[in-house]
Formats: sequence, structure tokens, C-alpha cells
Amino acid sequence: MAILGTDLVLYYRGTGGTYVPFAASTNCVFNSTTAQVDVTSATSNWFKEFKNDTTQWDITCDGLVTIGNYDYKSMVDAQLNRTKITIRLVFNTPSQNTLYGFAYIESINLGAPVENVATYSVSLKGSGPYSFNDPTSCLKYLVTVTTAPAEVQYLDCDTNITYTIYCSTNTTFYQCAKKVGGLGQIFFISGDGTISPQGLCSS
Repeated sequence: MAILGTDLVLYYRGTGGTYVPFAASTNCVFNSTTAQVDVTSATSNWFKEFKNDTTQWDITCDGLVTIGNYDYKSMVDAQLNRTKITIRLVFNTPSQNTLYGFAYIESINLGAPVENVATYSVSLKGSGPYSFNDPTSCLKYLVTVTTAPAEVQYLDCDTNITYTIYCSTNTTFYQCAKKVGGLGQIFFISGDGTISPQGLCSS
């Protein structure tokens, strides 16, 4: 099924966890590029060979200047304050196709043609990986084992699979776990200790 441009909407995560659309967006482009390292050698049979290196991604968005929703002042403030924002790119298809990530606003352009509608364009540079899981549903926890041996069970953020960590001695470590229904899915199933949230896992 083809996806119309009007079905692709860019959102910013505002206060209280609510996602707000970029105001009056008229165009949106997502780019992801993986650098290639040349590893050609004498055994390459006269062909170039490459290996994947770092990946970077960015989003550009054009729209009409409005007052309300995620308007131009909100964008300028985020850039001035060097604020990392959470973005959500919705393709108006099943939720598993919604893209999430953390980004910084790299540039903003405002246009004010005479007797015409004022417009803006904004460029966002991704920070860290993008994924198809809402990063705000994945929390980082400080796990302190006080009675070993102990087993800590947690729900993985990306795979939705439950894993178990075995600790033979008293120890302290950080672990990311998915949050479901507002509750962190990480528990002691044997032994004892404390588990305390430390904020977003990928922020």
C-alpha cells in the first residue's frame, strides 16, 4: 500500500510525555547514512570491499509558521538551549512502523514573503540510534544486590523477551528494562536487593 506524504507526520515529545506535531508541516524527509570503511586487500580479487562504520541520521521538515502546537518559537528555544528532544515520525501505518529517536535542532530558517504565508524549515540531527520502540518506555535502573546469589529478571526494550541475570556475589550494575502500564518490568526472582529508576535509558 502506497503512503501519501500527508500520512507522514513528525512529532516532538513535550512536557508530560505528550507528543505534539510540528506545526502545519508541509514536507518531511528522513535520511540515514552508514559510512563505509575501505578494507580492500590483496585477496579481494580486484574488487573493492567495504565494512560498515558509524551511522548518522537526520530529519528535515518544512511548514507554515503558526502560533500553537510545536511552533517556531519552541524550535528556536530548543536550539538556543541546546536541548535534546525526542522525535516521533509516524507513517500512518501500524504502530510498529513508527520511528523514534533523540535529536538536536541543527538549523532553523524562517521565511516571510510579502503578502504571502510565512514558512519555516528545520533540520534535526539524530543523537544515538533511532528505533521503532518509544525510548520513553525504556528506563535505566540501578540494581544493587545485597543478598547473593541472586537472579534479576527484566523485559528487554527492543526484543520484548524476558531475560535473567545471575549474580553470584553482592554487586551493583545498571540495566535497561521496558516499562509497561507505567511499571518497570524488572524484578528480583531470587536473592534480594534494591532496584531504582535512573531516567531514560538512551537519553
